[in-house]
Amino acid sequence: MLPGRRDGVGRLYINAAVPPAPPQSPIQSGGVLWTLNGAATVVNGAVVLDGVVGTYVSTPDSPADNVTGNIDIRAYFAATNWIAGVNAQVIGNLDQVGTLGGYRFIIVAANTLRLDIVEGGVVRTYGGPSVAANVNGQAYRYRATRRASDGKVDWYSSVDGVNWIFISTITAFPGSIQSTTVPITMGQWNAGGGANLTGKIYEAEIRNGIDGPVAVSFNAADAKFNAGAYMGGIQLSPTGQVYVTAAPAVSDTYDNGFRVSALGQLVITPGGIVASFQEGLPRDSNSAVVTLANGTPVALPDGSYNMLGGLSIANTGLYTTDATPSIL
Repeated sequence: MLPGRRDGVGRLYINAAVPPAPPQSPIQSGGVLWTLNGAATVVNGAVVLDGVVGTYVSTPDSPADNVTGNIDIRAYFAATNWIAGVNAQVIGNLDQVGTLGGYRFIIVAANTLRLDIVEGGVVRTYGGPSVAANVNGQAYRYRATRRASDGKVDWYSSVDGVNWIFISTITAFPGSIQSTTVPITMGQWNAGGGANLTGKIYEAEIRNGIDGPVAVSFNAADAKFNAGAYMGGIQLSPTGQVYVTAAPAVSDTYDNGFRVSALGQLVITPGGIVASFQEGLPRDSNSAVVTLANGTPVALPDGSYNMLGGLSIANTGLYTTDATPSIL
């Protein structure tokens, strides 16, 4: 039986009323948890940052992000004002002073991009392309690669994140990147504040080696809110209850055969019934694919039903719940 809070006869426990909206943080992306600090939020596939100290996104240090050799950093982001004339961090793990971390990818006050790395206990800077001609609020893709053997840094741009167009190169300060245990942050220099970005970050990626394996990955469009835990991909509250929405929405998708909202919440129709789904397709009691009128499941009376995969199911093959189930 799938885990989750259930009543005395094994029926999935769902609150009679829709619970409050779950918190947005932490979120799952790239196989790790990211904390939305301060006023940081995820809206329409992007992390929105207000430029205020304390508003940023972070994930704890891990062995994977401790890149010390060749490095490849890619980001898809937008600045509300590309020529604000202030430092603004996109992603990295250098602290505000810059001597405790290893690397960072930032916009600098000169309205250019810059890659900073710590080599031999010293911050080395590699100036990149100008962003002065960028349209305010519009997102752009940039990439910086550094070769440790000679300190060669290449800058690129892209339209699709697959095909990269070379912009410029700079060679200086060969050597390995300093090993560090500082967390990865986006939108601010670590927890100490400073270099706060006003804008949006859609995607960011750090690779261990040029075109090497991905060490850190973030994609706001694929991020899942993680208020408590997951049951077969369906979001649970901290007490093990399934979060539900009142009705299906246009943005609903399917997760392990269950209809879920854009927030990863299980969708229940107003009548308290959800259709039986397998691999995202509605099925009847014989597991045959069926087409429901206008995509709307048929409502069933509340009651006790057979179990399928640990979920209460009627003899017509529709999942259902009691209006007032027994509370454990």
